[in-house]
Formats: sequence, structure tokens, C-alpha cells
Amino acid sequence: PVQSFDLVSAPGRDGEPDPAMIQFARLCQLGGTDAFLLESIFRKEVWGFMALPVSERNEMAVIKQISEQCEKALEDLNQCPEGGPEVCTKLR
Repeated sequence: PVQSFDLVSAPGRDGEPDPAMIQFARLCQLGGTDAFLLESIFRKEVWGFMALPVSERNEMAVIKQISEQCEKALEDLNQCPEGGPEVCTKLR
């Protein structure tokens, strides 16, 4: 699934990631022993469950996914002819 989110919940506020983005990432990374949450019996509650950490494996997968997406965005920005490489250097 693909969805767009703000990286932080409120620019300039606290720097915390957007809670909806974290919920979506947790849902996307469900697997293994956490997959039982996708059972139809939980269909009305699963989004609420994603507001809290599911498991250590799931949280690590979420962090890895977000980190990889940020690196990809920086690589894409680095390809921009005007100012891209300088901005990437500052952000890294």
C-alpha cells in the first residue's frame, strides 16, 4: 500500500512522527505472530490497536521502513540538478 503522510505531526512543534503515519506503517508491517490482528474478528478494532506498539519485531520493521524511505527521498533529492546535493549533505 502507498499513502502520503506528513513526516511530523505538526511542523515546528515537537518533531514527533505523525501518529497516523506510524499507525499505517505498523499495519503494513504486520506479519508472523502479529498477523492474527488481521483476522476478521478484529476488523473494527485493528486501526485503534495500531496506535500502540504491536511487538518489538513490528516496531523494528516500522523504523527500518521509515529509515529506508527517508534515505530513498534523500537519494532522489540528490539527483536534482539545482541545490539537491547541497541540501542532502545538510540533511544527512
